Amino acid sequence: MSCAYRGAPDLYGLGIRVAFYLLWFGHIAASWVVRSEVPVLRFVAALFSAGGFLALVIRTSTDSIRPIDVYIGLLLAYGPFYTYVPVYLWRLLIACNPFWDPSRWPRVGETVIYGRLLLLLGIAITCFQMWYVVFYFALPS
Repeated sequence: MSCAYRGAPDLYGLGIRVAFYLLWFGHIAASWVVRSEVPVLRFVAALFSAGGFLALVIRTSTDSIRPIDVYIGLLLAYGPFYTYVPVYLWRLLIACNPFWDPSRWPRVGETVIYGRLLLLLGIAITCFQMWYVVFYFALPS
């Protein structure tokens, strides 16, 4: 038996997913090969995440989207933040010892503006995730 649901290709179609994945892997490869291009890739990845998040908010406001579409869209929009998960788990494992922290000396540093904008984007996406879960799943219909 096959699934009859086709999804939302304008939100997370093949081309959009490939672009996200290439940006994520390109960022990793560029930090080792071409360090001068990393800030541009970071900025473009943040723009892609912001664009995906904005499209998700617009589609949710029109109520023309299913919960699985929101979940997949949030996974793509929150993608740049998943790189922090192993870093913080490692910091917990080593009890925040700076000698064992590999992120203490990054190969390419972040600018202050990029860090603040990424923080605001992360807060906005997290608030949307929490609102969506409470609004659609926790409250009785």
